[in-house]
Amino acid sequence: MLHFISFTVAYWLFCALFFCIVQKPLFGIANRKTGGELISLRRVWRVYRYGFVSDAIVASYMTAVPLLAGLAHVFVPSANMGVVLGVYNVVVAVAVGLLVVSDAVLYGFWKSKIDESVFTYLRSFKGAFASVSGMYVATGVMCAVFIGALFFAGAQWICMRYCAVNPSSGFQWWGYLLATVCALLMIGILFVVIRGLKIRPNNTSVVYHSHIPFFNHWALNPAYSIIYTLSAKDKFRGQFHCFDDDECRKIVEPLFPVEGTPQTELLTTKRPNVLVVIWESFGARFVGSLGGNPDVSPCFDRIASEGVLFTNCTAGSFRTDRGLVCILSGFLGQPTTSVIKYTRKLPNLPGLPREFKALGYETTAVHGGDLSIMRKADYYFASGHDRLVSQK
Repeated sequence: MLHFISFTVAYWLFCALFFCIVQKPLFGIANRKTGGELISLRRVWRVYRYGFVSDAIVASYMTAVPLLAGLAHVFVPSANMGVVLGVYNVVVAVAVGLLVVSDAVLYGFWKSKIDESVFTYLRSFKGAFASVSGMYVATGVMCAVFIGALFFAGAQWICMRYCAVNPSSGFQWWGYLLATVCALLMIGILFVVIRGLKIRPNNTSVVYHSHIPFFNHWALNPAYSIIYTLSAKDKFRGQFHCFDDDECRKIVEPLFPVEGTPQTELLTTKRPNVLVVIWESFGARFVGSLGGNPDVSPCFDRIASEGVLFTNCTAGSFRTDRGLVCILSGFLGQPTTSVIKYTRKLPNLPGLPREFKALGYETTAVHGGDLSIMRKADYYFASGHDRLVSQK
């Protein structure tokens, strides 16, 4: 029984540590010019500290099949589980080798983490490798083979040591029952690691810790990036063609007028402290400065009397993740999806905090909740915040 448990734990630890010992150093070395002088021991430590969460999630995915094969070996010791695990290790090793090398190499060109979009390029190998030399491709393939071989050797060694032992010798009926219970508990633990213990399931935001994108990308496990983007993929084609182009223009143009009244000075100082309050689900009838009950929000009413109060506003969407992007990026909400899910697009959106940074301000986002929900950490950093403060 202990042999079965130790096998599962050993396989999980091997997978998690492989990414820490092989994948992260390779990514950092291959892209050291991108990080440049910003790389320091403290930042590298934070990369490992936050990135281990995504490594643990991927290790949990990878351990599921060996766990079930190990349980089958307990009940049917005569079955050759070594063959099953050997084939599985070959498949995983090939995937790991290709992912680790592709992520490290492509980042220099894309400046973004590898995701499901890589499969689009693989439809045409000629186009995918048109901008690099044959030697460059050959070197990448050799590196992928070497890394895949390293993973296979380690995983296979663990599996062969387990399969060489007959785990059910001397077992009574209670032994098989205990093995089943242990397997169920370990499956539950793997599920908790993958999902997390928060209100919403884990997503790639769990590794985002820096206002410098490179260190967030370095921390993120490439396999988890692909797994998550595949699950979050939406089909946009044909969803938003409700009106023809002329009618759309008539609706949208008044929202963004190019001509207006002369500039008006609203403030008494040229460089004020700026506090943007995004207050959700709190209607105007509760706010005295908006004609509501004067006893509910006295502190907000005081701030409103000292600053600029916008009263002629229209909701950009019915969801937090879409309304947030409307406010801070001026990006209209989409009816059936949310741009905040697509990390690759976020740095290309306008950002009000980024505009303040360009003027010499320090920018901080204070969020009264979990930053991993709706990938808000990704967006806050991409829109230009230097520091994030959350419920932690």
